[in-house]
Amino acid sequence: MGRSFLRVIFIRTKKKEIKAGDNHPYHYYAIVTNMSNSEMTNEKIIQFYRKRAQVENNIKDLKNGMDFHHFPCQSLKANHVWGLMGIIAYNLMRLASFTISKDGCFSQTVRKKIVIKACEVIKHARSTELRMMNHVEREVLRLMMILSNTFFKGEARLMRTTNVATHHL
Repeated sequence: MGRSFLRVIFIRTKKKEIKAGDNHPYHYYAIVTNMSNSEMTNEKIIQFYRKRAQVENNIKDLKNGMDFHHFPCQSLKANHVWGLMGIIAYNLMRLASFTISKDGCFSQTVRKKIVIKACEVIKHARSTELRMMNHVEREVLRLMMILSNTFFKGEARLMRTTNVATHHL
């Protein structure tokens, strides 16, 4: 038979912003665990559960951000490859998120701040181009050089125009 006790740790934090009419300047939280005092201190248990909560947030971000609610194929192997590609893309998004903030951010924020604003897609005369602002172009070139030196031995073909860089897809 398992343990027969539960330990409750209460946490009180001051609110960052107190709105008018709010008579409660604190947030209250509780952690319920079956770990004893001899196993971990209160501070260690709080750190442990915060890390665990962050892992749950990352899983939720992977499912929502990479649309992993349903797999598209009937084949298990094809779905396995789909999942691997999605996880690689998610990890690249997480890597890019550390350019936005030191703690990183969720994939939706990365899309809004980096991907959506970075360029526009132009389709014309049977070609597709990405037009980027100069500062975005410099950052893309820098990242492409890092990735190509690390993973690939090929070169990306980039053409310069007056105020934009065009990358042919």
